This record gives sequence, C-alpha cells and structure tokens, in this order.
Amino acid sequence: MAEKKVVFVSVGTSALSTYMSKDMVTLNDETIRRYWAGDDAYQNLVDELRRQERDGQTHEYDHQKKHVLQKLQRAIEQFKKAGPSLKAYKNLSAELASLKAMELAMASGIGGEQYPEFGKFTKDDRIYLIPTDTIEGQLCAEICKELITEFFDLSEKECEILSVTGLQVDSGTRLKDEGRNALSDTLKKIISDSDKSAERIWNITGGFKGLIPLFTILADIHKPMKLVYLFENSRELLIHDMIKIGTVQPDAMRSLNVASSIGGL
Repeated sequence: MAEKKVVFVSVGTSALSTYMSKDMVTLNDETIRRYWAGDDAYQNLVDELRRQERDGQTHEYDHQKKHVLQKLQRAIEQFKKAGPSLKAYKNLSAELASLKAMELAMASGIGGEQYPEFGKFTKDDRIYLIPTDTIEGQLCAEICKELITEFFDLSEKECEILSVTGLQVDSGTRLKDEGRNALSDTLKKIISDSDKSAERIWNITGGFKGLIPLFTILADIHKPMKLVYLFENSRELLIHDMIKIGTVQPDAMRSLNVASSIGGL
C-alpha cells in the first residue's frame, strides 16, 4: 500500500435531495406549498436555485447549505457514537459514507492475515471532489468539503473541489464537446503534479450513473488506479483494481459519442 493517497471523489446531489429543507426562505407560503406538492419537490428546488443563480441571488443556496450541513453534522456525531452500523452509514451522504468505508476496509494477506486496505486519511493525502457543472452540484461539493475536513480531521488544503466545465448529464452534446476533455485535462495535470508513489483511487459512489463509463475509461488511462464503490445497502466496499483489467487506449475517449436527437439524448 502506498504511503500517500490521491483520491478522486465523484459528487452527486443525494445530500441535498435527502436533507433539503421545506422552509424555502425566499418564497411565500403559497409558493412553498406548490413546490412541495407531488413528487417534484427536489426538481422544483433545483429550478429555484438555478433561477436565483441567473438573477445573481444566493438566498436559497445559503439556506439549504446551512440546513444540510446541520443535518449531516448530527449524522456524523451519531456515527462516531454508534460505530459503523448499516443505519449509521445510511444517515451519511454517499460521499462521506464511502470515504469512511475506505478507512475501515480490510484486506486479506496470503496467510489470511488482515491489514488495512487504504488506512486512515492523513495530512499527506489529497482528496479531490468532482461535482457536476451545476449550481446544485457545486452546493453539494461545498457541503461535502466542509464535512470531510471535519469528519477526517483534514485541512482545506487536503480537500479540493474541481470545477470541470461541461461535466453534467443534462446535455450529452455538452458533455461530449466540453466535459470529457476538461475532466481529462484536469486529471492529467493533477496526476502529473502529484507524488508518483501515491496510490491513486477513484471513489465513484456519489455522482450520476451516466458519468461512470467516462470515469472508468479515465481511471484505466491513468492506471494504476483503483475504483471503489459502496452500495447503499452495504457496509462492504467494492474495489476494482484497474491494473488487472484490459488496457483502454487514450484515444478511446473519442468513442464516447452522443445519440442523435431522434430517439436519442
């Protein structure tokens, strides 16, 4: 096991969708009732966040960030008291739960002895959060960063948010034309600047499933790298070592195409 770790963490929006507040501070009671009617509450909140972003406002962004942080901070305290039970894991966001599972993961040696797969996070490690290029993605990344530094006793220097233009799932064309190349260039620079002895890991537990093929190709191009995933109803971390999987050529990025508008994306 390498002494240092470089960990890329795809960030989804489960923290926001799970813990968002019904008290939307910038809206009147009638609008709140309309927003929380039916099954569209989360999408309505996202629409409001995007509207305020266009208008240069941050009221709802700030409100939801404060609310979700408080909820997850309580979940972290419960985890510390109760230990790594399945219920304790489920109360955390996908990103926090899977990073904690990395710390607790054990591997078996040739003689059956148990040893830490990755070990605890230290000041020598670097965690890079990769949210989507959306206002809700940025919000969840900021929440994750604040909680990661608290949960794992790291400084802001050891946990960084990567802003990747075009990395989203609303537009396949934009992902193809902007997102994939921007992410590839960002990874290439970080890996080039990192300690060559550091163990490279991509935690794909959070984020959107539609981006996993892109993440997998990039992980293979930049191997040795391990992909890790924590299923929502499990405490066992799935680990895929890309060095043991067939090679993907760098130009495989071109194979990520977008379907035509007729019956396509």
